[in-house]
Amino acid sequence: MSEKAHCSATDASTSAGKNLKDLNDAITLHVQELFSNHADLEKVVVPLGGTLIGAAMAWFVMPIVLRKLHKYASEGPLMTIWGVSTKKDMSYQTSLWSAMEDPAKYVITFMAFSQMLQLLHQAFQIIFHGHGRGHLSYLLCGFFTDGKLTSLPMLWPNKLL
Repeated sequence: MSEKAHCSATDASTSAGKNLKDLNDAITLHVQELFSNHADLEKVVVPLGGTLIGAAMAWFVMPIVLRKLHKYASEGPLMTIWGVSTKKDMSYQTSLWSAMEDPAKYVITFMAFSQMLQLLHQAFQIIFHGHGRGHLSYLLCGFFTDGKLTSLPMLWPNKLL
């Protein structure tokens, strides 16, 4: 009975693995075809996707990693060198790891949004600058990426300057 169950489980996992590989190959083929037909799409989608994934990891994965680092630091090899401490264990909320969590999330998110705005600024510059349309979109992206000093003079007519 157990051999039969083992063979059945092995066959099911092999079949599932083959189906997953076939699905992965089909999706990869379609994505490669899409990127080959639209070369500019790869220059925008891949960096923006990576930036968004990095920001999401800062908010969802980094707190888990910092909690594990706190647990390792409080129970790790240094505790054996110090011996038994008379102090109570420090909670995560009062530790250095917790103090680093929020600023690190905010800095990573700020950097991600700055990178996304820079990419969008370049895209708007390529698309709209030559056509003379979309000046407002170009201006807003320039305002957020380059700063106020380089974008605000574009708003005023030359007579006022």
